[in-house]
Amino acid sequence: MFQVYSSLKPEARVWVYQANRALSSKETQFIEEASEAFCEQWQSHGSPLTTSFRIVYDQFLILVAEDQPKVSGCSIDSSVHFVKEMGDKIKVDFFDRMTILFKEAEETVWSSCHFSEVDGQIDAGKIKGNTLVFNNMIRNKYELENHWELPAKASWLANRLPKALH
Repeated sequence: MFQVYSSLKPEARVWVYQANRALSSKETQFIEEASEAFCEQWQSHGSPLTTSFRIVYDQFLILVAEDQPKVSGCSIDSSVHFVKEMGDKIKVDFFDRMTILFKEAEETVWSSCHFSEVDGQIDAGKIKGNTLVFNNMIRNKYELENHWELPAKASWLANRLPKALH
């Protein structure tokens, strides 16, 4: 059953889906309506899950589910199917894991590059130690709120940065 995001526990499981482009306000509205309907009926082995979602930066769909009853393979599969189907309807790829989003703290717009271009972005000075990046591999609401957006020097990019940028 759908709940307001803030009411879910810090240990609630999280799945981050990054769109391959920014979403329009019309697309965001469509995703909000579809996600609320999906969350309202999302189940695990016939038992309703306590769920929510967020759309962040017009680029991320984040699904959240408390793990009681246990969120299992079938319930996860149903959420993946839902996100894929919704993306197909609005021609957005939520499963492109090779696009990296980044920005300087004072900037308002996120930049992106393909994973293969990261080293070039570092060499060009577009990604620095304090450049914000995302850890889309987070597992729960607490991590989402505290460790999702990170400076590059504290992220998976740290070993790619020159020592001087740490």
